Amino acid sequence: MFRKQIKNIFELVLYLILYTAISTAGEYPPSSLSIPDTVVFLSDTQSPMWIETFFLKRNKNDRAREMIFNDIIKYKPRAVFHLGDLVSRGYSSRQWTPVDVFVCKLYALHIPFYPIPGNHEYLLFAAKGIANFHKRFPFAQLTGYSEKINTLAIILLNSNFSRMSEGEMDAQQSWYQQILYEYSQDSAITSIVVACHHSPFTNSRIVSPDEKVQNMFLPSFLKYDKCKVFISGHAHAFEHFRLNNKDFLVCGGGGALQHPLLVGNKQRWPDLYTNSSSRMFHYLLLIATEKNIQISVQILSEDFTQFKTDYRITIGNLPGPGEMTIEQPGKNK
Repeated sequence: MFRKQIKNIFELVLYLILYTAISTAGEYPPSSLSIPDTVVFLSDTQSPMWIETFFLKRNKNDRAREMIFNDIIKYKPRAVFHLGDLVSRGYSSRQWTPVDVFVCKLYALHIPFYPIPGNHEYLLFAAKGIANFHKRFPFAQLTGYSEKINTLAIILLNSNFSRMSEGEMDAQQSWYQQILYEYSQDSAITSIVVACHHSPFTNSRIVSPDEKVQNMFLPSFLKYDKCKVFISGHAHAFEHFRLNNKDFLVCGGGGALQHPLLVGNKQRWPDLYTNSSSRMFHYLLLIATEKNIQISVQILSEDFTQFKTDYRITIGNLPGPGEMTIEQPGKNK
């Protein structure tokens, strides 16, 4: 235990050195061109809170998060996008240590990390929680920001509406509509991913689908052909819905307590992912080309020994409704 604490302190000191250098420079270290054009999406990496364990069972959650972090680093992706609930209590500096160490390792490999806040970053002492978030990620605008990677554009939105003023929500909405229009006119962009923390669609029995996300973000997303995938977290499971010829993914399996789902006739929406009734911890690998987007679900085995590609979605970039195919290599395994 003592050795592990010393190791964590050493890694945190290294992170602080790198963070200071990056903050002074005002930008990320440049990504190496030798890194494959793969991007990662994950969400809900927070440790369980004791009150949550009255309702949901633990399942080696912190170990699962550490394994996910290590597996992501193994791939050396072009970028990592985190969709919120990085930590259980944003105001607690101690809770940030695992994320700090992970980001330190990414920066050492010149891999940028792009987060948006979830509800746990605002929990209880919101000002302190967001201060901790902004201290680490000053570039992450709380009224939305975007990144382009080759032909792919990723738009990151803040769905913590109850924590935003009307002015902030209006500013985000105006920016969102403008950036979607600009990307739709940009011939260099062939596909757009929109992401936020709260899920517009989910069969979770713990959290509800977010109607404000449906009302504020989806009309513009549905309007443009280049908008191919909407990714969210908050519900701690992987889910795949296809509505209005668009794909909606929930990837909240970053290590938090697993959510039970409505099944069968009780489902709110039909879930295309049918590999398993128990949704294990996971993250997404996304590769975008001029022809299509391919998304692979990297899911941790129930015995915690390995990650496997459990489900793969390919979405075409042709104008009009995107052609989508599914491979389920993990089916019945």
